[in-house]
Amino acid sequence: MCYGVTGHEVLVSLENSFPSIGPVDHVWRDVGILLGIAAVFKLLFCVLFFRKTTSMSEPRVPTASEQLSMHKMTGGSVHAPLVVGTAFGQNLPPFVQVMN
Repeated sequence: MCYGVTGHEVLVSLENSFPSIGPVDHVWRDVGILLGIAAVFKLLFCVLFFRKTTSMSEPRVPTASEQLSMHKMTGGSVHAPLVVGTAFGQNLPPFVQVMN
């Protein structure tokens, strides 16, 4: 229950039932806490972004079995032709080099 005639008295009586409501103004403290939490999340985002973007390995040419499994997974609708064998299908008979 809230009792009192003035606004200050009502806030004091409300503080007995609801500790977050009271006559003392904590707006700037709450804003500071909110900004602190936002800064921590932004810092964590930047750290994780940096770690994920710099820890990549060097690109490599997929092996023939990897290309074949990718070709099968996509139902043969890969935009680039399937190259089997050595890099870029060199030194292979023509019927083995490129499969569509």
